[in-house]
Amino acid sequence: CISRIDYQKNQKILLEIIRKNSDTHLLLIGPVTASWYLEEICNEAENFGIKERMTVIPGLAPDSVELLQALKEAHCFVLPSRHEPFGIAALEALDAQVPLIAAAVGGLRDFLTDGKNALLFADNDVNGLLEAYDKVELQRSDLIAGGAKTAQEYNWQSIAAKLSDIYREFEA
Repeated sequence: CISRIDYQKNQKILLEIIRKNSDTHLLLIGPVTASWYLEEICNEAENFGIKERMTVIPGLAPDSVELLQALKEAHCFVLPSRHEPFGIAALEALDAQVPLIAAAVGGLRDFLTDGKNALLFADNDVNGLLEAYDKVELQRSDLIAGGAKTAQEYNWQSIAAKLSDIYREFEA
């Protein structure tokens, strides 16, 4: 999960994935905007006996090689946000051809379709998250293909072309 570490981003729910899957490692990358929340995540991981299977990197530059490498090497990208106005991190995961699991909240619902370009789960639904995680391998190639198509639709060139078309309509 790459996003600021904050209760709004709901990373604590991701501990359930590593509790259920003993071969899974959780990587959280992002600036810490709520230190008490990171402490809560770490304490809970310690209490569950899974802290050694979690790594926290408190931020990397958006254009860093390490960030892109972490994304491309991930089994999947999970964005469990409770609120997400748009979801640039989700688009970045799609562009990197990483299967995406996301909460069906806010702006994410505008460009993500369950089973097509992402696996979606209801807000803060642990069981839905775990079911989506279990489906990643079965749907990996379809999710990557659908995600690549979506990422292409939302790249800067496509957006600029759409804006140009809108302006041209007003000129006529």
